[in-house]
Amino acid sequence: MIWYEVPYGVSLVILTVSLMSGVQQSIVVLEASELLQPRAVRRVRLHYSLLAIVSLVMFLELVMAVASIEGGIYLRISRLPRLIALLPPLHGIWCLYHPLALPESLRPAAAGFWLSLFCLPLEFLLPAPLAALTVCFAITWFTLDAAHTLLTFQAYRRNELTRSIIPHMVRDIDYGLCVANPRGWIIEMNPAFTTLCTRIGLPVADHIGAFDQALIERQAKNFLEISDLGEQLAIRQGETSYTLRRQSFRTGHRCYTQLSLSDTTLLSQTSHSLQSENNELAERNQALEQVIARLTQEETAHERERICRMAHDAWSQQLAIAGLSVDMLIRQTGSPVGADKLSELNAVLDMTRAEESALLPGNLDKTVARLAQSYGQLGVTTIVTGQANFTSLQEESLKPVLREAFANAVRHAYARSIEIHFFKDQYKTGMEIRNDTLDSSPDIAEGRGLHDMRVRVCQAGGSIHFSKQTRFSLTITFERTGEDELDENHSD
Repeated sequence: MIWYEVPYGVSLVILTVSLMSGVQQSIVVLEASELLQPRAVRRVRLHYSLLAIVSLVMFLELVMAVASIEGGIYLRISRLPRLIALLPPLHGIWCLYHPLALPESLRPAAAGFWLSLFCLPLEFLLPAPLAALTVCFAITWFTLDAAHTLLTFQAYRRNELTRSIIPHMVRDIDYGLCVANPRGWIIEMNPAFTTLCTRIGLPVADHIGAFDQALIERQAKNFLEISDLGEQLAIRQGETSYTLRRQSFRTGHRCYTQLSLSDTTLLSQTSHSLQSENNELAERNQALEQVIARLTQEETAHERERICRMAHDAWSQQLAIAGLSVDMLIRQTGSPVGADKLSELNAVLDMTRAEESALLPGNLDKTVARLAQSYGQLGVTTIVTGQANFTSLQEESLKPVLREAFANAVRHAYARSIEIHFFKDQYKTGMEIRNDTLDSSPDIAEGRGLHDMRVRVCQAGGSIHFSKQTRFSLTITFERTGEDELDENHSD
């Protein structure tokens, strides 16, 4: 090669590129030994070894040329080593008849077999500048091709590493995998598939048809219970259960069949346990709903009972007062009652609930005084003796009892005198109501009024006793405890 006067920087770049080309091609030779099969690696290593020698020869020639120019000393450069550039094309001709058994991405570029011809001494055929440019182009192409090949080898190594790891992963998973070719012959299965088939009693056959036939036969003999779930089969053998899934996939133009067999005993037991808990919870919810319904009915009944008691108490007292009023008017005038007096009595019967509730002020003493005053104006004498202490709850139950007792004494016994006696000792406290009766028979017909009294007293924690001889007696008793917070409502 004849070297022309060129800038030193350009010479240095060309020199560096030629050196890098040889170094990269040498690295490709070393990398190929770690990736390819022995027969293929010899072919690839031979190709890039020849290119590395060509690059080394060109690098040495460039070094001598640059030294001659920069040193001002003419050094004769032999053209004979350039003939090494004929070896890559000869290897390329051999490869045309004996192709490399390599993936497309790893095959050397076809241009690499022929570009080395640009490195031959062509000065006598081409102008000197053009010959130098073709050599530079060849060296640049060799450098880029070596870099591209190295990157391809790295990508191939990662893919091959992944492919080598996957079989180990498949063999270590705990569910079985089996792959059959388009004709049904099993080409691969992992140890888990063999183990699970042995548990079920299925033969490890070479054809997938034999596996299906054995499955049907064991089902016919009631050794297995098989349920079709659409995309998979649920297999049950005693207390154990399995799931068999059949899928198809394509690789290129071929369609393969994959069987996935897994042990779902634990999942099935967990599912049954959850189902049992859900059923038990549903039963408890149903029982709770029934209890709530009964409570609602009881609450409704209690509310109806309360309203009835309130209505009965109100009308009972109003009728008693109205009866006494009519009796007084008759005794005072000795003649039939006029329309104006009857209007006043009608107003009493039409008294609203708010007005009627005013007959029961918040204090038990006031309630007794109010009742005594109301009935006293109608000719009924009220005598109060003794003292007792009651809780707030007990007082609330005694007030309507007093009102009903006054009304019953006037309406049924036509009593004109009512005695109220409060008593207490270390163990009990209570109240006794006495009034005259029309007869001395001990029989007592417990009507609505007496029934309501008993209910109210029992709800407050007390007891009630009725007796009748010459006088009617109603006794209410409450047990005293240390936890009761008693109010001093009565005095001597």
